[in-house]
Amino acid sequence: EIPLGVGLIASYVRDNGFSVGIHQCLASQGPQQIELAANSDAEVYGFQLNIVNYINVLAVVQKIKARNPYAFIVLGGPFLAALAGPILENEPLFDCIVVGEGEVTMLDLMEKFSDAAGKPADLAAVPGIVWRNEAGKAITNIPRPLIKDLDILPFPARDFLNDTLTHDEIDGGVLESIRVVTSRGCVAKCNFCAVNFYSKLQKGKLWRGRSAKNVVDELEHLVDTYGVHVVNFSDSSFDDPGKKGKQRTRDICDDIIERGLRISAKVYMRADSMLLDEDEDLFRLWKRAGVDVIIVGAESGSDLELEFYEKRAGLFENNKMIERIRKLDLFYLRVGMIMFGPNSTLATLRENIDFMKQWELADNPT
Repeated sequence: EIPLGVGLIASYVRDNGFSVGIHQCLASQGPQQIELAANSDAEVYGFQLNIVNYINVLAVVQKIKARNPYAFIVLGGPFLAALAGPILENEPLFDCIVVGEGEVTMLDLMEKFSDAAGKPADLAAVPGIVWRNEAGKAITNIPRPLIKDLDILPFPARDFLNDTLTHDEIDGGVLESIRVVTSRGCVAKCNFCAVNFYSKLQKGKLWRGRSAKNVVDELEHLVDTYGVHVVNFSDSSFDDPGKKGKQRTRDICDDIIERGLRISAKVYMRADSMLLDEDEDLFRLWKRAGVDVIIVGAESGSDLELEFYEKRAGLFENNKMIERIRKLDLFYLRVGMIMFGPNSTLATLRENIDFMKQWELADNPT
């Protein structure tokens, strides 16, 4: 699937009057893919950049700039949060980096370009970006506040669903898992997590959730329009935050059932959040609504490492959560693990291995 952030930004900028195209560069399929991407005609280009695709993004940008030296290159993504200045100062082909949520910032940039009418845009007036001045120095503007109400955002642009995904010949449904994000942020403070780091860059609530109706409206749109059946709820923790979060998931599931949507869903959750006996009924509701896979972010079988990671759950909670899900026998369980960390020792590695063996989670060599 396309980077979800790109789809969200595209739909928001489109809804505000600008023409936006999306191109997925499948660089692993050969150099012709770089050529195809570089031939996309635009004035402003936005890329989600990460450590894996950096070289390929640069290859596309080199060809774009060779054809149109005035093309403006904007980068985004959590990988850039701590590296924006050095990247811009060392790579002159990149023009600007968005730090934080991209929808409002990208629209602001497009409006500044439109107002400039061919002259240099006033980048100093755009909160939430890092840009390069004429002297080649990276300038970091003030942060942009977080979006308070996520329901104001349109659903992500998913242009590619019409022609690039494989459909099942029997029921016509899209085979691939389609990501849906129902919230942003996280109430936990795990020190290894990009979400936790990223949330601190902008002012606002650490966790914000879409309303249940808004979420299920998107699901219904995906099912009715594209024949989507497999959904990946890509929230940091589907059940956040606390009692209100559990009620929100209850409302989402009730609405899915009431509308008769046939989906199979995967959710992510922490090990400390649903340990009460009464939570078993909520798990059963999740199952009735279509949740088939639960990924628990246990991270380690060592209390020492969990303390290093500043996890809210210890080994006791990890064991209790896995035991509860296994006892219910409703879900395919996966467990997030950091087998090797900065403070790993032979002893903690043995504890991790024992933990995986204890719960029969070591079927996957990775």
